[in-house]
Amino acid sequence: TLSWLHNYNPQRSAIASFLTAPDFNFETGGAEMVRDLFRGDLGLSLGGNGFEFMARIGGAFGPGYSGGDAQIGVRAEW
Repeated sequence: TLSWLHNYNPQRSAIASFLTAPDFNFETGGAEMVRDLFRGDLGLSLGGNGFEFMARIGGAFGPGYSGGDAQIGVRAEW
């Protein structure tokens, strides 16, 4: 699977306050998100006789960002 993700608002911030001082608001910033990201996934599933073996690998790539993941699994039915 190939996909493109576009984030319309990459700025991350939150306005918060303390319970004991509710009139004292402050803003905190988080990590900025990548605006455009391309993602690819490839998976395989084999099964029979009540068992299924699966594997998947994927990656995401964008300006200044790259990341990957992998999964393997076994499913049994009885």
